[in-house]
Amino acid sequence: MEQIQYLISLFKIEEPMRKIFSDYNTFDNEVFYKTHKKWLSKQYDLDDWCLNQESSSKTSAQLAIEYMIGNLYFSTVDWSGEEYPGQVKKYLNQRLKAMGITNVKLDDKKLRKTVNEGKVKRGEHIPLLFQLFENQLTQFDIHILIINLEVDDEYKFTIVDNSHIDLFDGTNCAEISFELPVLYKIYLDEIDNGKRVDMILHLKKTMEIETKQARLIVDKLPIEIVVGWKSTVEKAKKLLEDSGATKTTMVKYISAI
Repeated sequence: MEQIQYLISLFKIEEPMRKIFSDYNTFDNEVFYKTHKKWLSKQYDLDDWCLNQESSSKTSAQLAIEYMIGNLYFSTVDWSGEEYPGQVKKYLNQRLKAMGITNVKLDDKKLRKTVNEGKVKRGEHIPLLFQLFENQLTQFDIHILIINLEVDDEYKFTIVDNSHIDLFDGTNCAEISFELPVLYKIYLDEIDNGKRVDMILHLKKTMEIETKQARLIVDKLPIEIVVGWKSTVEKAKKLLEDSGATKTTMVKYISAI
């Protein structure tokens, strides 16, 4: 819970969180929803909340994150791109202002031009945008923080200062992953020949390719498997090792943008 306690302190929401934890342990689903409809309704309607079995078994950490999202301490953006140009930058500027920080000027003109020219693939824009802004904020000891609830295809993000930043990159708490927007690559270098078939089947499934293609990949190692946040790449690394990898390489991905 260290990560959650840090965020609760950062956003100065200790008092409402105490009430939420108490009410959650006291009320049934319907009464809890109606009592806290203002922030719950940003993500659920009454039936969604009351009929969802997970609503009755949330941890304190999960409840805290739900509250932070509902009250816009975190914002969301679709994995495939911004709803409108400048969506991410606008929210980051709002959070910077709320933190009393006025000397940061975020610039995404070059990346936006690249996106408009069709040189960025679908799904790459937001990770590259986060990485770009992270590079600009780091010099001020500020970081973008992304949370992954593993239940939808949105990025949930905010900014935090440099305090206890080691708590976050690729760590987990109550099925919540905390990421800094630093991209990593994982390469498959060598496999156990005795598990060659296992690796072919693994690559076929995870890369959604034909058996013939997977076989060719295994014959032409090393090969880049995935690019993503730290926890995503570490999970891919474990799956590779479970399927017969004897050597993998994980490196930071530095974008040219």
